[in-house]
Amino acid sequence: MGCCLSDARALGEEVASVEALCRAALQGDALGRLAELPDLPHGPDGWFELLSGIPDDRRRVRALGRLAVAAAGHTGAGTLERHGVLQASLVALPRLASLAVDESVHWQFCAMVRGVAAGQKTWAGYFDHATDAFQELARIVTLRRFHAGQSSFDIMSMPRNWLLRVHPMALPAVVRELLAGLGGLGPVVMPHLNYWRASPTLLLRQENTSAMLRIARCLERQPRIKGLVAASWLYSEAVGDVSPHLAWVRQFYAENGACLVDMNPAAQRAGFLVGSAARRQLYAEGKFRPRETLVIWRRQDMLDWAARQGDETTPHAAAGRTRSLGVGKRLASGQITLLDCEAFMTFHPRWYVVCVFVVPAIVLAAAAAAGLGLYAVLPALLLAVPALWLFQYFCLQ
Repeated sequence: MGCCLSDARALGEEVASVEALCRAALQGDALGRLAELPDLPHGPDGWFELLSGIPDDRRRVRALGRLAVAAAGHTGAGTLERHGVLQASLVALPRLASLAVDESVHWQFCAMVRGVAAGQKTWAGYFDHATDAFQELARIVTLRRFHAGQSSFDIMSMPRNWLLRVHPMALPAVVRELLAGLGGLGPVVMPHLNYWRASPTLLLRQENTSAMLRIARCLERQPRIKGLVAASWLYSEAVGDVSPHLAWVRQFYAENGACLVDMNPAAQRAGFLVGSAARRQLYAEGKFRPRETLVIWRRQDMLDWAARQGDETTPHAAAGRTRSLGVGKRLASGQITLLDCEAFMTFHPRWYVVCVFVVPAIVLAAAAAAGLGLYAVLPALLLAVPALWLFQYFCLQ
């Protein structure tokens, strides 16, 4: 009990210290002379509310964009966004203790805000409101995403449209793993490579272990979380073949009981061409085509892995079981694509389903009814849905 009280007291002192740093940074902020900006959020609560809608609320995205444009002629790039993050942090910091995540995550949050307040140079350029980096920061600082170090993570349900990306031959096994193994689509933890990690240009095995341990401790505090689900080109087997120093990213999951399955070809914007001339050259030659890879890691397997850490008597390679659902040499998406709808599926999944499944199915059912009678509607729908599923997998992604 005394240790817990000591830890809580230390965290409280850290929160107070970081709040003081934020206020000091705001007092010296170049934005101070821009008080006349129209529609500037009122104080920390106003900024917290505005950033809570980034990047999903179009109204607040437009509002932040207008403020950034208005401030551009008066101050340096990213100053307004950084100012907003510091303001929102003054709301978030006192709320940390009420969050059902491990205390180590709170310390990571404080370290990140310290870096923002200090103007950490490795984050230069990250404060542009239109970038993925800033959008992640907006989620973290408004407590919708959690900073675990090298990885950040959400607590959410797995996007259902991910199932559309799975090879039809692997789909039954994936559904079985989700329902019988994981216990449903959510809630699950969903990790992301964190832009706001201490060393943003590096991807380190030990830092990955530390981040996953923090996430596992959060699972211990929340029994409702069913496990971990993730999708990334980093888990693709092709990445390890071309960049052997990254092979451990996939192996980490494969060796510790997670289920891995290939999905659609990774889009160029995903980032696999960044930082490696070799990958860019092989991609240009058509010899490197990484696929988004789905990871499903059951709660108990993840907790078992966490419990083994520090136990030198447990051989790492034998720690878990491998469950790969790769489709091998079978025909997969990306080989006969007629129209690449990957971005449409990613950013507008509901409209994708409407355009690719609902409308064509209704048209086919209506045609069956007109030509064969009402009794043909149900058989037409039963045939149309799998046919459309196969068409969109092989020809639209």
